[in-house]
Amino acid sequence: MGILLICLPKLFRFKPGGCIVNGGRTPSYAAILDSKGECLLGLGDMELHNHITIDLVNKHIEVLKDAPLVVIDGNPPQETINHVLKLCHELQKPVFFEPTDRRKAIKAINEESTVTFTSPNLKELREWLTILNLIRK
Repeated sequence: MGILLICLPKLFRFKPGGCIVNGGRTPSYAAILDSKGECLLGLGDMELHNHITIDLVNKHIEVLKDAPLVVIDGNPPQETINHVLKLCHELQKPVFFEPTDRRKAIKAINEESTVTFTSPNLKELREWLTILNLIRK
């Protein structure tokens, strides 16, 4: 991940500090795993993601238009994800969606969805297949 973060500013004109929420807390997550690596308990503070609004996306629309690939995860509000997916469809931009959680995985499933690439784990994939009526719960 460190290499990706170093390369992003050079490859995609990423401007650190471009979207700062005064008084906002950096999102954090801690998990307790069992001996098999399965999550037993997860605690997180993701409130800052609620500041990723449609207005914020529109404010930075040129970055999205210039991007060779749009990467979004399941943390922003549903309406923001819908807006980004709709824009990507209109602009014919490929989208990489990282579900982040079984409950958030379904955020990318809608009539405007143009997800090109994704990386669900097994639980997230099962959730998608259930929503799409391809398997039963």
